[in-house]
Amino acid sequence: MLGDLLRGIPRKKDRGGGGGCCDGCGGLRFFPCSDCNGSCKVVEGWGSDLVVVRCNKCNENGLVRCPICS
Repeated sequence: MLGDLLRGIPRKKDRGGGGGCCDGCGGLRFFPCSDCNGSCKVVEGWGSDLVVVRCNKCNENGLVRCPICS
């Protein structure tokens, strides 16, 4: 039953010298956040009510885990 649910989801590729490398992150397991471009800051609000807040999608380094291999 679990196999049926997971069918079609790419498997985690072997990082142990098998020659397989993730197509999404190149084997690094992280890449820059697409919401803040790695700055950890996003602008919220409209007009004169603009506020800069911390991005809630990435870690403190502005990186997100690769959804393909993590």
